[in-house]
Amino acid sequence: MALDMGIVILTLVIGLLVAVLVWSLTKRSTPSSTKGKNEKGANSKKEGKKTSGMPAKLPKKKATVAVSKDSKSTFTHSWLLTSLKGHTGAITDMDFSANGKHLATCAEDEIFVSQPMVETPTPSETDSGCVLSRRQKRNRMKKTQAGNKKKEHPTKTVESKQRMRRATPLKYYTRLQMKNSELYTYLYQYVLLDDQLLNLGYPVESSFYPERAIIYKTPEANVTYYRSDVRRAFRHQPEIIEMAEHLYSSEHGDPYEEKPPLSPSLEKRCVRCKKGFFVTLDGEYLTEERCIYHWGQWKRPSSPGETHGYTCCPGDEGSSGCTSGDLHVWNGVSPGMNGPFTDYVRTTPGSGSKIHSIYALDCEMCYTGRGLEVCKVSVISIDGCLVYEALVKPYHRVIDYNTRFSGLCEQDLKKATKTINDVQRDLLGFIYSQTILIGHGLENDLRALRILHSVIIDTAVLFPHYFGFPFRRSLKSLVAAYLQRHIQVGHNGHDSFEDARACAELVLWKAVCQLRPRHRSEHMP
Repeated sequence: MALDMGIVILTLVIGLLVAVLVWSLTKRSTPSSTKGKNEKGANSKKEGKKTSGMPAKLPKKKATVAVSKDSKSTFTHSWLLTSLKGHTGAITDMDFSANGKHLATCAEDEIFVSQPMVETPTPSETDSGCVLSRRQKRNRMKKTQAGNKKKEHPTKTVESKQRMRRATPLKYYTRLQMKNSELYTYLYQYVLLDDQLLNLGYPVESSFYPERAIIYKTPEANVTYYRSDVRRAFRHQPEIIEMAEHLYSSEHGDPYEEKPPLSPSLEKRCVRCKKGFFVTLDGEYLTEERCIYHWGQWKRPSSPGETHGYTCCPGDEGSSGCTSGDLHVWNGVSPGMNGPFTDYVRTTPGSGSKIHSIYALDCEMCYTGRGLEVCKVSVISIDGCLVYEALVKPYHRVIDYNTRFSGLCEQDLKKATKTINDVQRDLLGFIYSQTILIGHGLENDLRALRILHSVIIDTAVLFPHYFGFPFRRSLKSLVAAYLQRHIQVGHNGHDSFEDARACAELVLWKAVCQLRPRHRSEHMP
């Protein structure tokens, strides 16, 4: 009995000790949890106070931002690989693109995520907003570079073809198989005489005005003789007289039409609408009037069913015009004697093989207050290769760039760096007084270049018009008739290089026909 009582007391004591121990452990953990609950309660109370006076707002969707992660950070998933093939860093992020493919980012790629390279032209994100990997960016860059090369390829091809075309010798030059000295001696028979230079309006040096240039332009009254001569010669062929009437009125206007006389110095005749206007000797306009004109020629009917009309519009012969310009323009030369001019330069004698040089020259010009001024010059050798070409800044204010025929506009002349003095210096470096210059209506080019030169072959004189002087055939018609090809086609204006080659080839064609009359006879269509 006493033994049983002792066991019961020992059990109670042990239970009491265990209870005390449990209570002490519970008391130690209670303050930290109570403190956390109190802080959470306080924060919730503060937030409640802040939002109590404001309407409830829907939570905004956070924008997807590419975050760079430290290479030591871990990103664990049971289904995710720990590294990518070809990359040393561990995978830090995983996403899917719009086409369902995996997009992974590893720790070593963080430079592309946090600091994208500015000079890289490829986009750094896909259409879905996911970050591209290094391989995807490299592939996109290759595609972009390949597209740029395809765009640049046609331009390079055109430029290479143009260079090859400019370096191709003329067909009739290779057919002649003559040395330059022999060809120079043979072609010298086509050179214009001194009286022809004066009557055609070339700048020449007079004995009365040494080292100065004078220009003689045939007055409009003198042209009547040639027209009446055509009427007399073909009085029994009215169709030829009618053809001459239309040709003359299309190129020179009607010489029988009474026109008001021009003043000695200030009044000029517009080369487009034939009206008179006033301009000072310095090129300052006193008459500011718009010019209404037809840029095309009056065309006669080529078949019985056709009617007369302009090549530019279907207007009647007496219509005012289909094109307008800001001001009237003139060519810089008045009827009669012009000069003497002091700003012309003369070619100097050469020596050795330089005296046998032969060049073809053509210029593109624009209208200024002083008349025609050169804005582009092209010179080729007799074999057809380009020797010199330059854009020229006009000295006076440009009235009309004549883009329809010159092919140049204001933007083109902004690239010009040479002045007329620079071009004169360049040309006189290889064009000497014995050099043969070939061109079509070359008096206009030499007047614009302000150069005195007397050894000239003019294709407008070498291939005369059917009705004689002052009628002239255009270079386009001569090339189509004798060389069986077409030039000056399209709406981009003339090409001075193409026109110079055409003039040289016409002269060579003439020489080939005279040297080998049995193989090919010259015809005059």
